[in-house]
Amino acid sequence: MKISVLITSYNPDFKTLNELITSIQPYIDSIVVVDNSEDSIDIENYINGNITIIKNHNHNGISGALNLGIKELLCYNSNWILFLDQDSVLVDGSLTRIIETISIVDSDIGIVSTNAFYSESKKKLINCSSSGLIDVDTVITSGSIISSDCIKKVGLFNERYFIEFVDIEYCSRVKNKGFRISVFCKPQLIAQFGNTTNVNIFGRTVFLDNHEPWRHYYRSRNFMYLFTSKYVRKNRFNLFKNFIKASVITLTFESSRGVKMSALLLGIMHAIFGISLKHKTVIHRFG
Repeated sequence: MKISVLITSYNPDFKTLNELITSIQPYIDSIVVVDNSEDSIDIENYINGNITIIKNHNHNGISGALNLGIKELLCYNSNWILFLDQDSVLVDGSLTRIIETISIVDSDIGIVSTNAFYSESKKKLINCSSSGLIDVDTVITSGSIISSDCIKKVGLFNERYFIEFVDIEYCSRVKNKGFRISVFCKPQLIAQFGNTTNVNIFGRTVFLDNHEPWRHYYRSRNFMYLFTSKYVRKNRFNLFKNFIKASVITLTFESSRGVKMSALLLGIMHAIFGISLKHKTVIHRFG
C-alpha cells in the first residue's frame, strides 16, 4: 500500500511547514507541496527533504491547487492521498493509527478523516464519542485521506468553487457514487483557523471565523451553486440552515459587517445570474 501526502501552502511560515514535513516523512512514500502564493517565492530554497514542489500562483484557488497535486500523485500510483494544510499539526502517533486503519477499512470507504479540534478551544469539529470510526456526510479536506479508487471514480475537485464549500461539494459527489465517508471520533489533527475569536451568546460560546470580506462573496456564491446541485438533495435543509446560521452570526458579531453583507449579497446575485468575477477583482472590490 502506497500512501502519499499533498500539502497546500499560501505564503507559508517555513519553520512550521518544515516541522510538518519532518514529522510525516518517515511514514510516507511521496510528498507534494502545491504552493498557491501569488508572489514569486523560491519555496524550494526554504524546505528540507525529498519532496516535489508545484507552483500554482493561486490559479483556480484551493480547488485548482488540490487538483494539481492529485494529478501528480496519481502518476506515482498512490493508493491513498492524505491532504494537509501548511500549518497542520498531527497528534503524536496519529499517522501510525491512520495507516493501520486504512489498511483494514472496507472497500466502500472512500474518505477517512482524522477529525480535528480547534487549537484555541479544543472543541472537536465533529462531536462524537465512539472509540473508532463513524460514518458522516461531510468532512473538511485538511486531515482527510482519500483512496485513489475513490478519486478515479468521483473525479477531481470542482474548480468552479475556487474556495469555500470545495470540500462539501466533493463529499456530496463521493456519497453520490456510493462511497462512505468515515471519521475518527478521537481527533488526530490540531486545526488552525486563522483569526478565530469567540463570543458568549445566551451562555453559549460561539466561535467567529473573522474571515476577510472577500471570502463571504465566495461563501454565498458557492452556497447557491451547491444548494441547487443535484448531489445535495437529501441534505439541502441542513445546508440552508447552517448557511443562514453562520451568516447571521457573522453579520451580528464580526467587524466590517457592511462590506461583508455587500459581498454576501453580491455572491448570491452572481450565482443566480451566472456572473463570474476574476479573483483579483473580488479582492480589489472587497479587500
